[in-house]
Amino acid sequence: MNCKHVFSLAATAIASMLLLNPAATAAESVGEITYIGYHGAPLNLIEQVAIDQGLFEKHGLKVTFTGAGSGQQMAAALLGGSAEVGVMTTTVTAPLMKSGQCITYLTSGPRTYYNLLAQPDLDLPNADKPFPENLVDLKGKKIALNARGTALESMINALLAEAGLQPEDVTLIATGGPAANAVAAFRAGQVDVMMAYPISEQLLQPGEYKDLSRLMDIEGGNPIFNLTQVFSATSCDYAEKNPDVIAAFCKASGDSYRFVNDPANREQVIKTIQSIMSLDEATATAFWNQYNGTWPTGVIDEASYAKQEILLPKDATLPARDEVVHQACQDLL
Repeated sequence: MNCKHVFSLAATAIASMLLLNPAATAAESVGEITYIGYHGAPLNLIEQVAIDQGLFEKHGLKVTFTGAGSGQQMAAALLGGSAEVGVMTTTVTAPLMKSGQCITYLTSGPRTYYNLLAQPDLDLPNADKPFPENLVDLKGKKIALNARGTALESMINALLAEAGLQPEDVTLIATGGPAANAVAAFRAGQVDVMMAYPISEQLLQPGEYKDLSRLMDIEGGNPIFNLTQVFSATSCDYAEKNPDVIAAFCKASGDSYRFVNDPANREQVIKTIQSIMSLDEATATAFWNQYNGTWPTGVIDEASYAKQEILLPKDATLPARDEVVHQACQDLL
């Protein structure tokens, strides 16, 4: 059964469920799922807020979060059945889909929140040139990133291409997932440049770095501007067999997006950030002050989906949106 047929069946089942039971209440249980994501990372903020605020329970769904260290582990969990929904990137899923596996995206995750930071004494002769001409200064430099073979490496390669550079023009240094690891490597002089992600900038002190490129603020010509980093996803088989669970997950996710984007909920969101990232209140607040626009919506529109092309590994192709995006879920956001 192909993905499009699976989604059509799931959409029909969800629609039928809603018509037959329009007055569903929080007391009605639709089931339990395990959500697998990155431990200690803000990539799962929407789902963590939904758990903390009882938004899944409001729709009759019990969700337990479990952490993993890589996209490959999460994909194996979804396809193997040890988790029902989790974080996925097209970097991981495109090769799986090419080999015949069927995975469906439910909601968008955060958009990119990266900036390029350089050592304070690093010579950057093109620093005053506009983006992406200033990126030619990356040639010959050592760049810190979380891990090799990840979506972040694909983003770096896309940026290099904009500057007319090749991946072999730089040396990528994997420092591990936590931002603290990258900051430690940066402070020790092991790298020249850091592809900074939360909470790198909150951990660094003034004078410990200089901006090479504020990528979050540059739209024109920037291939990673507002790029969706991850999706919440499930296997097509699970989506087909459990339409009521998928409906509850999607409705709660929509509620969570609205919750985090309501300024009235600022303090509660910061508390969740403190919890999932093990931060003190001041650092969590600084994080939210900088990145609060990173979760605009759970909708996966055609334009944002098409941008995923830059994240694909070699020889992988981006499936058509309607083949991999669960439209019934989108309609419930």
